[in-house]
Amino acid sequence: MCQSDRFRRFSMKAIACIVMWVLAVLLPVAGRAADQPRSYDNYTIQRLILLNDKNEILLEKHPAGWMTPSLRSNREVSTLAALDDLAEKMGVSITQPRLAAIYLYIFDGLPDHKGASFRQHYVAHLKSGTVRQTEKDQAGPAERRWVSLAQARELIDMDPLKRETFQVLDHPEKLWGATYVLKFKDDKMQEIEVAEDFYPLGDQ
Repeated sequence: MCQSDRFRRFSMKAIACIVMWVLAVLLPVAGRAADQPRSYDNYTIQRLILLNDKNEILLEKHPAGWMTPSLRSNREVSTLAALDDLAEKMGVSITQPRLAAIYLYIFDGLPDHKGASFRQHYVAHLKSGTVRQTEKDQAGPAERRWVSLAQARELIDMDPLKRETFQVLDHPEKLWGATYVLKFKDDKMQEIEVAEDFYPLGDQ
């Protein structure tokens, strides 16, 4: 038998051994991983309470109603950079945002979402620019509008968001915290319970 034939036979045996190892070791591990429940991150929603020189607040209209602009913190970028990017997308330049509140949301009745979620509220003021509306072919809010604080109290439908926003605006001297429990049944939210009402985390 020539040397090339022996080498070819050795190579085939080596490949066969590798395939057998993959089937015996890696596939069972992958199967166990697939059987395990999904792990969700404790993500953070950062909300921007943006005020202009008329003391009006910027609101956005979404399917869930009017609310303050926000972003989900899931990129490898600093908080200030993310908020500046959010402002830039809206067509404005803002002062350095000030952290005003950290609220905790706990989900009850969602088997695939046992992690907590944080809501951070930042206050900033308009420096320059004109608010830009979302283009028709782009995803985003249906409308952005400057409104008075009295109008905002009427427009914001989500009670927790309204309470959170005006706790910050009515008491700007403190950094605020609170805890909510969102109760679900059959993947539908039934009620929102205030587990810990507003409490100061520190002075501003």
